[in-house]
Amino acid sequence: MSWLRRKWRSVSFRSGFGAAMVVGAITTLGLLLLSLIVFASFLFSGLAFQATLMDRLQSQVEVGIDPAELDIDGPTTQFFLETGFWAVLDGDVVVRSGGTYEPAVLDAPYERGGNEYANEFDTEFQTDFDISGAKTVDGQQWFVIEDTIDSDTSYTIITGSSGNFAYRRFLRDGLPVLIPVIIVVTLVAGLITSWFTRRALGSVEKIRAEVDHITQDSLDRRVPLTGSGDRIDKLATTMNAMLERLEASADQQNQFLADASHELRSPVAGLVAQLDVASTYPDSVDTAVLLPKLHAESHRLQLVVDDLLFLSRAAAQDPSELPPPGHVQIGNLLANEIAHQQALGHNTPIERTGHTDSVVIGNERDLTRAVRNVVDNAVRHCEESVILGVADEPGHVVITIRDDGDGIAAEDAERIFDRFVRLDESRNRDAGGSGLGLAIVDQIVGAHGGTITVLPPENGRTGATFAIRLPATMP
Repeated sequence: MSWLRRKWRSVSFRSGFGAAMVVGAITTLGLLLLSLIVFASFLFSGLAFQATLMDRLQSQVEVGIDPAELDIDGPTTQFFLETGFWAVLDGDVVVRSGGTYEPAVLDAPYERGGNEYANEFDTEFQTDFDISGAKTVDGQQWFVIEDTIDSDTSYTIITGSSGNFAYRRFLRDGLPVLIPVIIVVTLVAGLITSWFTRRALGSVEKIRAEVDHITQDSLDRRVPLTGSGDRIDKLATTMNAMLERLEASADQQNQFLADASHELRSPVAGLVAQLDVASTYPDSVDTAVLLPKLHAESHRLQLVVDDLLFLSRAAAQDPSELPPPGHVQIGNLLANEIAHQQALGHNTPIERTGHTDSVVIGNERDLTRAVRNVVDNAVRHCEESVILGVADEPGHVVITIRDDGDGIAAEDAERIFDRFVRLDESRNRDAGGSGLGLAIVDQIVGAHGGTITVLPPENGRTGATFAIRLPATMP
């Protein structure tokens, strides 16, 4: 039983078993139907032979041929229904007979209307005489045709054929042959289906074996394709697509770790170096000079760590855990940002244009951080001024931040939103950036169902223009 349960879990075994059952059932029904058709054809063939024989006997008697000289060509002793006879009677005297003569059949009573085959034959062939019916003698059924011919002498012509003996022989001799045939066909169908199923599953085994060898260090490997376009081939294609995503994710993670390590190493190394100098030469250290430097490096380290934590939490946070959105007044948000920049002591003039009553639905804290990161970037790289604009579009609110700095090349307009991307020395860390600010903006704006893009320069203007497009309602 344990072996059978284990086998039943096998796809090839279940496929073979199911195919065997279906083929066995179809074969059984087909053979039974065929045997019934053959038996019925034998039955009606025998009855047709009887009718033909009756016509020939009648035609000869009617033309005056002496019954003792009746000429019957062909077999008269055997019918398709195993046995039969014919007889010409003059009164009660048998003048001529043929076949397996059964006198008891002549004396047996008719079972008129009691045989559906005889009735159907009579209706189908439209004979000139009636099938008198069936007679049963010693448990054997006979189909009997009887007619009286009036010539110079009245003769009675009778033919009979036995049917149930042939049916018994079919049951006795046919079924023992059919049963082994059905069993053999069923077993062969099951074995062939199981073999083909195992062959088909060979592709799945190749996929499994290949995946089993794929590790963190070999994500570039791919599973083999069958090229058939069937579901196994689609499975292999899906597996390869998944491996490509895993490889890209692993590459991105490794790159992120390398970039994060690089970004953290510089401020940490600065802190360690200055602390080492202070501990080695405590008498020559001016705390008034050292503390601002330590504070600046610590602040820079804190910014990098905060940005990394924000990105990691944003990527892993369940949307259901986010704070409920509210109405954010864009005019107030930009006014607060201008006040914030002025409080930091920046001398860069910041102008504001456009609507002041535009409203979006979202998280005000995150949207403030997104706008602040872009404004900080513009302030760091501008020459003279920064312009903040707001415009309403159907279903959207567009915030633009424009500076008059060196601008951004078209080929860099998309990758600038990747993590730790710096375009050139003029936009390097000495300007205060960590390479994560615009990646955070892209994360926040995307979470709000919006987009951030770099607009191409217009009318010969220099500098960079960022456009944040937010839906007026949360998706």
